[in-house]
Amino acid sequence: MAIDTMAVGGFLWGVVAEVAGLQTSLLASSIAMVAGLWITRRGVFILGSEADYRVVPQTDKLLIATEVAHSDGPVSVETVYIAAPAMRAEFIRAAYAVGKTRRRNGARNWRLYRDLAEPDRYVERFIVESWLDYLRQRARVTHADQRSEVLLSSYEDPGSMVTRRYISQAPQSM
Repeated sequence: MAIDTMAVGGFLWGVVAEVAGLQTSLLASSIAMVAGLWITRRGVFILGSEADYRVVPQTDKLLIATEVAHSDGPVSVETVYIAAPAMRAEFIRAAYAVGKTRRRNGARNWRLYRDLAEPDRYVERFIVESWLDYLRQRARVTHADQRSEVLLSSYEDPGSMVTRRYISQAPQSM
């Protein structure tokens, strides 16, 4: 069971404020922050590579045969790839990196499947809660996300990627 450290810290400072008073707890927290800064003053913090998180405009057109309301959903997105056999491990790593960005941007139930009849064929599937959420997900793609997608496409056979979008369909009332 994971414990939320922010919640525990909030609880503890609440107890200190209740017992010692608000001014004393604020003074103690200020002293703790200054002490923490002083202790870590020579620390080296590695934050990772500097990624470009500016949003990238989408250039591909959504092909929609009928009108879709923003509230319609959930939306299932399926992308089929044919991975070059010699690059299979790299392709899978790149696909999981793309999956991470999709989940960060609102996808749920993201999975990568391998076709049992065609071992070089992979299907990426994920669900987005509504059509509006899917449109927002597309609008959130950053330069870093786009680089992940370009890397993924470099491991698949050129022109083999096909993306389809499906909207949940409930039965019509009679």
